[in-house]
Amino acid sequence: MLPRAGFIKFVVLGSLTLLASLWAATQYTAYKFGYSSDLGEPLFGHLYRPFDCFVWVLYFGHLPNTQAIWLNGLGIITLPNAVVLIVFFLLGTHRKLAERPKAARRKTPAPASATASLAKPQGEPPPEVSTPATTTPPATGQGGTQHASGNGADATKPPRAGTPAPAPPLACGLRGRDRVAESAFLHGLLLISDVKAALVVDRRSGQLSSRAPMSTTGTVASVGEQIAAHLAKTRAAFGEADHFDGLVEFEDGKAVLIATPRSLLVVVAQGETGPAVLRRALLKRVAERGQML
Repeated sequence: MLPRAGFIKFVVLGSLTLLASLWAATQYTAYKFGYSSDLGEPLFGHLYRPFDCFVWVLYFGHLPNTQAIWLNGLGIITLPNAVVLIVFFLLGTHRKLAERPKAARRKTPAPASATASLAKPQGEPPPEVSTPATTTPPATGQGGTQHASGNGADATKPPRAGTPAPAPPLACGLRGRDRVAESAFLHGLLLISDVKAALVVDRRSGQLSSRAPMSTTGTVASVGEQIAAHLAKTRAAFGEADHFDGLVEFEDGKAVLIATPRSLLVVVAQGETGPAVLRRALLKRVAERGQML
């Protein structure tokens, strides 16, 4: 299919070619008949109207020894028009071949990373693994800054001499690796400041934040209940239950298991505790998965 401008050019040039070929055939026929007065009145001199050749075929087509004249006149009409048709066909084919690479480039899908970044819900934090230099403090609770240990605003004071500074909180990003290109679904950040601190859930952002301390004699049942509530809310909000099965499980106060089939896998062995241990295990696992990918 020719573009509109090309189609108009084709119609105009074809019409002019047809008119010129008809006129040439008419003049050729008049020349062969010796400009006889039986052909009718010319426009002026020996110039006849372009469509007079059809009238002459009706009146004089039965005369003997005139078949060659009619055949030659037919060739004069058809040959130029056939040349015009062939030329426009070749030009249209060349134009299609030239536009095919451009159309292929326009239809090429964006890379999976670009698709995931464009389709990511607004307001959702990007998945990342923060280092001690770039880690942010835990979220604030009611009544001011709340430390992971539960000491409230006093925890913001500089430590005494000889007292080791508290380890910065851990931030790890979990996401469904196999389905990022399809749904651009990203898990919310999992913030762990202390394995002994209870966690609360922000349903809108999907964050688990350390807000309140957990007693040293208490179990991790409260943490497990909050994790289960978080998973239930997220399943209801996103309808992606398979992404969250086994996302976070706390076995006891000293062993932390963070696992999901399409995400990171971090296991802190029995007898080890604290964010520094968890951070080292997480960073090691991230490096291993980076080499695998």
